[in-house]
Amino acid sequence: MKKLILILTAIFAFLTISHTNVSAGVFSEYVNVFYVDSNGYKWGYNTIEFARDYGNNYDPVNGNYHLVYGSLCVAAPNDKLGFETFGIKYYVYGSKWKAEISGPRGYPQPSNAILQKFYNICMDNIAKQKTAAEKARKEQQEKERKQREEQQRRKDEQSQIQESKDFVSEGNTLASDENYAEAVNRYKSAIAKNPYNANAYFGLGVAYEKLNNTQEAIKAYKKSISLNPMSYMSYNNIGVIYAKAKDYPNAIKWFSEAMNHNSQDVQLYNNLGRVYVDSKDFGKAIEIYNKAVALGRDNGTTCLFLGIAYYENQEYNKAIEAYKKAIKHDPKNFYVYHNMAESYYMQKKYDDAVEFYKKALKIKAHEETYRSLGNTYYEMKKYKKALEMFDKALELKPNNMEIIKDKEKTLAAFNAKR
Repeated sequence: MKKLILILTAIFAFLTISHTNVSAGVFSEYVNVFYVDSNGYKWGYNTIEFARDYGNNYDPVNGNYHLVYGSLCVAAPNDKLGFETFGIKYYVYGSKWKAEISGPRGYPQPSNAILQKFYNICMDNIAKQKTAAEKARKEQQEKERKQREEQQRRKDEQSQIQESKDFVSEGNTLASDENYAEAVNRYKSAIAKNPYNANAYFGLGVAYEKLNNTQEAIKAYKKSISLNPMSYMSYNNIGVIYAKAKDYPNAIKWFSEAMNHNSQDVQLYNNLGRVYVDSKDFGKAIEIYNKAVALGRDNGTTCLFLGIAYYENQEYNKAIEAYKKAIKHDPKNFYVYHNMAESYYMQKKYDDAVEFYKKALKIKAHEETYRSLGNTYYEMKKYKKALEMFDKALELKPNNMEIIKDKEKTLAAFNAKR
């Protein structure tokens, strides 16, 4: 067994050192021919892989050298099937080299001229490999650098976003404490940290609106919308500003836009309906308020203003039904009882009117309610009670000429009756 191992080792050494059978067939389409010798042999290289750089090494006899391996292909003159391969090791010492050749039997050994040509091709290919590798290395480094920068940018961005949110939170707290001027500064700080923070612009709009700086408020709300088109409250708040300025067309435009983005918020219906009431378009107001009722999202305000719209449209029975619904939502609402009494008054149902004026007065003493109750008693020819109500009204508004005139008229009727 030991003898067999020694024999195999010797054969391996012989094959490595000698110029014998290490061969691999290569199809012609994979070979670039660079030389045809005088005997017609074609010499070329494998285009897939023919040169490898094994780097620097050390030889105790010759010193430092560079080892390059190449696969040199050869085909006989009439061989059209493929090429055989010589393995060439180039030992490079500075500007000189020597070759160690391993190749197939039956083929001529490559000449020095062929080896030189092949060496030049190998070194050129290795140079290209190194250039490509260096390019790839630099590209990878650049990629990693950009990745690090992007990671840092995102980290910084997240930090800025969080700081912006914190400023918005501080601004909201200040606004809830009615410190609107300082709230404006916080919202501006939030925007400086993150100019894409729609909430910061919305809060800024609210603060400016509370400070009666309506132009800046509208600018801030519009910026909030540009960053978050679904911010229906920004549309709504612009509508509120125009409604307060009695610019009803613009108010209707912005409230309608708010409803396009959120058709479920009853407050939007209330606001739009209120504009139609204020602009005397009672039919349109009734339509809007009834839409809110149809959604099942009506509340005390919805029903109150629906009643007002019906009242102004002289549909008193419908007004009373709306007020009754309002009472179910808000049984302590002074205006509902007063307005219901007005509807009964217009129908000359004076007993019912008296009942609801009194209910309103139990909630809040108001000169107009006393005056209306006085006028109701006047129509009922209960002049003494009417005079009592006018006196109570004048206690609240002593110089109100309308109340004074009503009292004088009632006093005259009272005296005439006596």
